[in-house]
Amino acid sequence: MAKTKLSTKDKEFTPAWYIAKRVLRAYGFSYERLAELLECSVTSIHDMVNYTPNVYRVYQLSVATGIPFTDFFDLELMKQSSTNHGDSLNDGSKAPVISDDGNITFHCPDCGAKLKVTQLPDD
Repeated sequence: MAKTKLSTKDKEFTPAWYIAKRVLRAYGFSYERLAELLECSVTSIHDMVNYTPNVYRVYQLSVATGIPFTDFFDLELMKQSSTNHGDSLNDGSKAPVISDDGNITFHCPDCGAKLKVTQLPDD
């Protein structure tokens, strides 16, 4: 299957609370291996982990690697961040909001719909 370059909306600095690069390294994933898993280019993987996160792309990383979605975010840092109020980002989208109960709300970058991610209780 031909590899395609996935599109990223903005190439601004990575928010401190988006820790995909650190998490993927901890699990031993290389950009090359991730590119194989997602059938895309290494450049696409680089963009996915080094720029402002796209909810759908983080979901793809989660599914491909088996790493829980919420592990790609430093939830404590997100709570402390000034962007924890749904502030507008450089691409016009809204920053994620994390509530005290651990739920994360994102806004779809395309339609603006709220996407809520809830954490399952620890067993």
